[in-house]
Parts: sequence; C-alpha cells; structure tokens
Amino acid sequence: PQQAQPRESPPHPHLPAHLVQQLVLAVTNAAHTALLRPVRARRLGSFGPRAFLVVQSLGDFAVLAWLSYLTGVIETPITALFLAHISLLTLHLSSRRSLGMTLLAASFASLPVLFMERGLLAPRSILGSDLPRQLAASPPLATVWIGATFGVFLTCWYLVAQLAGGLRARERALQEDYDRVRAMADQKVRATLRATHELKAPLAAIKSYVFALRDGYAGDLPPTARTVVERIGDRCDLLMTRISQIIHLANLKTLQPAQLTFEELDLARILGDEAAEARVRGAAREVRVEVAPPLPGGAWVRGHEASLRTLLSNLLENAVQYSREGGRVRASVARTGEGVRLVVADEGIGIEPEALDRIFEDHFRSDAAVEHNPNGSGLGMAIVAEVVRLHDADIAVDSRPGRGTTVTVRFPAAHPAAPPSPEPAAGSEGDAPDGPHPADRR
Repeated sequence: PQQAQPRESPPHPHLPAHLVQQLVLAVTNAAHTALLRPVRARRLGSFGPRAFLVVQSLGDFAVLAWLSYLTGVIETPITALFLAHISLLTLHLSSRRSLGMTLLAASFASLPVLFMERGLLAPRSILGSDLPRQLAASPPLATVWIGATFGVFLTCWYLVAQLAGGLRARERALQEDYDRVRAMADQKVRATLRATHELKAPLAAIKSYVFALRDGYAGDLPPTARTVVERIGDRCDLLMTRISQIIHLANLKTLQPAQLTFEELDLARILGDEAAEARVRGAAREVRVEVAPPLPGGAWVRGHEASLRTLLSNLLENAVQYSREGGRVRASVARTGEGVRLVVADEGIGIEPEALDRIFEDHFRSDAAVEHNPNGSGLGMAIVAEVVRLHDADIAVDSRPGRGTTVTVRFPAAHPAAPPSPEPAAGSEGDAPDGPHPADRR
C-alpha cells in the first residue's frame, strides 16, 4: 500500500483567542492610562487614586479570569497573579473594602472552572493534557479547586492585612511625632517673633537718643565722644536690620503658598530692578554687577512679587558682599524646556565643601564668611530657601573656595509653551558651571 502523505498541521487553534486577549489588554491599558491623567491632575473631584485602583483592579480581574481560561486554568500559574492585586488593595484600602475586593477576586478566578463544570465553556489546554477536562468533568474536584482558591486568597488577604495594620500604626505614630515637631517649631517661631518685636521698640528708642546726641541736640560733643556715639548708631542700625531679617524669616516659615497672592511676573524685569540697587552697593568696593540682556518675550513665572524681590535682593547682596574688591557679579534669566532658570554667579571667596550642606540653616556662617564680613547675619540664604519653597522651585549651589559661587534657581514656567532661550556661550554672562551641584534644596 502507498504510504500516506503527511498532511500540513492545522493552524494553532488558540491563536485567535490570544489575539483577542492581546487586544483586550491593549484596550484596558489604554483606558487606564487615559483615566490616570485626570486623576493625577485632580480633575475628577472625589475620584482619587484609591477609586482608580479599585476600577483598574476590577478590569484586571476580568482579564486575568479570561486569560486563566485560555491557558488551561490548572496548567499555568496565571491564577497567582490575582494575589498581587489583593496585596496592593489590602495595603491601600480599609480592611472591609479590601476583604470585599478579595472575595471578588476569588469569584473571578473561580468563574472559568465553574463555567466549564456547568458546560458553559469548553475545557481548553495549552499543554495537551487532560487536566482541564478532568477538572470540568468532576464536580467534587471543581468544588475543591474553587474552595482552595478562596482559601488561598483569604489567607493572603489576612497576612497582608496584618502587615498593613502594623504599617498604618507606624504611620500614625510618625504623623503624631511630626505634628509634635511642627507644633514645637511653631512655638519657636512665635517666641522668636515676640522676642524680636519686644526688642525692636526699645532699640528704636535708643537709636533716636543716639542720633539726638550725634546731631547736637544735647550740646556739642568732643570728637572722641562723637566717634563713640556714631559707632553706637551704626550698631543700632545693624541690630535693627538683623531683627527685621529674623521677623521676615519667621513670617515666611509660617506661610503656605495658598496664603500668598500669585500672579504672572516677568522675572527678567524684577532682576533688572534689583540689579540696579546691587550696583549701588557694589560701587563702594568697585564690584561690577552685570546682567544678561533681557529676553525677547520675557521670562514669565507665577509668583509673589515681594517675595521674589526679596530672593533676588538677598542673592545679589550676598554675591556683592562676598566678592573681592574689583570683582564681578553676573546674573541672568533664561527660559528652559521646563521653566525659567535664574543664575547669580560671583568671583568671590567661595564656600568650603564641608559648609555647603549647611548654608540654608538659620544663622549659619562659614569661617571664611565670618573672616571676610564679620557683620553678616547668616539669614540671607535661609530666607532665600523659604521663598524657593513657597514657589515650588529648586535651588542649587556650586562653589569653589577662592574662585566664587554660583546659585541656580529653577522656577516652573507661567507659560509652559514658551520656547527655550538660546544657551549663552561658554564664559558669557550667566553661564552656569557644568556638573552636579553639591548643595541643593527644593
């Protein structure tokens, strides 16, 4: 007899189902991605991250149940993927809600076996075994499988719930500790404000009497006495300035962004105004203050103008104070792809590496700063850091002892669609140094 010719094997019977499965996964993922965007932007009202997690998990349960059926249920560990969702839901939802979602997950995972046992779905196998058929043909075996699924899922929920309970207890304890620390900080700020206000009035009276003596209202003073009185007056001015800074910093620490009135401002214009005053201060020591040419279209940020002027004034004053005589301070504003960048650079004494991490602390001054300018308060950069916080900006400081310091502040743009400004050429005004910034604060 003639040998039978081998026939071509028929197409894989599961290919259309897998194509459908991939299509379902793509559609659900696209829907989740589209829904997540307004959730992140908080445009769906009460529909927050937890509600989004529940909706996504329900969709995943349906997809996993269908995938479990296509892959033979008992032949592959697809059912175990439900446990990851149960763990996530238990960590983020209350015990009652997470228990309900766990029971729903077990129900979805049991549906393929239940439907096969009832004859609503034909058993499928990807390994060519009889296990799915035997499971569908034996009601006791199907019952055991469903009971084991519920048992494993509930055990997973219980273990994760115990872990989540411990984590929530620790979170509450940490929140209570944080609240106590904040309360102590607020008490410190209020005590500082009371003390400085109580000092300000008598100091102003002393200053007025000193100026009365200096101006001859109590009679002529000998030259030596006049010199002493003038020094007392200078010290009074210094103390009044320091008290004003302490009050300003204390007020800034109590503020939140919602308490300020923000508006769209051209940061380049404000920089030009503050640079004009900095030039006056720098003229006495022959320190040049150079500002890059204004940008066409401006550099717009959303901010509080008085606070931004304080930030720029402090940065420029620091740069002038810690520059050497005849030095140069460069300032520039540029648009970037993410916002607006402010750079203030000097060629002064610089900051030691070990002091960079502390420059934003209240009253901190490095040894080199004290030697160069004994009358500084150590509050300027602390005030700058608070203004940066209120504007959701980033600040970075790069410094090399003996070569100068560069401060870079990056603000979110008021007009995100504004094109970036061209980068300045190397060595030009406002050119920021390359490399990472050793000290930064947000």
